[in-house]
Order: sequence, then C-alpha cells, then structure tokens
Amino acid sequence: MRTFSPEQLRNLREVFDVLDEDGSGVITADELFAVLRKIEPTATIQAAEAMIREVDADGDRVIRFDEFKAMMEAKLNQPSGVADMLRLLDLDRNGVLTRAEIRDALQRMDMLVLEDDIDEMMRTCDRGGKGHVTAADLAAMFVEAGVSTDPAGRRTSAAAGQAQAKPPL
Repeated sequence: MRTFSPEQLRNLREVFDVLDEDGSGVITADELFAVLRKIEPTATIQAAEAMIREVDADGDRVIRFDEFKAMMEAKLNQPSGVADMLRLLDLDRNGVLTRAEIRDALQRMDMLVLEDDIDEMMRTCDRGGKGHVTAADLAAMFVEAGVSTDPAGRRTSAAAGQAQAKPPL
C-alpha cells in the first residue's frame, strides 16, 4: 500500500479539520453524524458510531488524524473505493457526476465552493470533455495523483481544486 505525498497529507488534514467541527483534534460520532446527514438524510447516529468503531484503533470512540489517514489509505486501496465514492456523490444515480453534483457535495460538507474550483475539478476529472465525471475518470485522476485504489497498487489521483472550509460565522 502506498502512502500519501506531503501535499496529499495537507489536503487530507484540511478534510479532517472540516469534519472536526469543534477543533478538538478528533472526530466524534456527533460530528460524523452531522456530515453524514448532509450527504444522506436517512443516516443515523448508529451508522456514524459503527463507522467510528471500524477505524478506532485505540478504542476511545473518536477518530484521530492517524486513524482517519489509515482509513483513507485503506479505502482508496480497495477496488470498490472509487465506485463507492461515485455512488455517494451521484445524487440522481445515473452513474456520473455533473458540475452541479460536485458543487452540491462540497456545499453539503460546508465547503466554500468557488466556480473556479468547480472549473478546475471538471478540467482535471472529466476525461474527454464529456461534461460529467465517470468512475473511470475518478480512478484515472487518483492514479495521476499517486493514490492507490486497489491492492495491486495501481495508482490514482486525489481531489482537484482548492475548495476551502467556510469560515465560522
């Protein structure tokens, strides 16, 4: 299994910090549940707790950054990881991501999304200028960024763009 580059680690830390709403250095079940509900309205606190149990290496019922990093490495090394990501973000379930779905997903995670960021993501991800992103596009993007998506070590790219967490009000 490959590890993240320094830039990928910085990006991963930014994602972790967005999930860690109170800045405590850990992601609690409540924080994870809040994000899950934004992505999937039928999510339950029990689902968030189960997700934490899956990655909570030290048994303290929270996710620390090292556990989050290990989870992301493992997930991206599974062949189904890209397909799972696409399924999670594909709101109309047509098998592709549009600009609107990418924007909506980032906004649901309380990310400040600029149209320039969406343009960059589409340029990076949309192979062939089809106007949408497929699972194959995502996998190719991960390969280029050096993130493995399967146990054989095939490489694939991290997220494009520079979406930033919204500043607190």
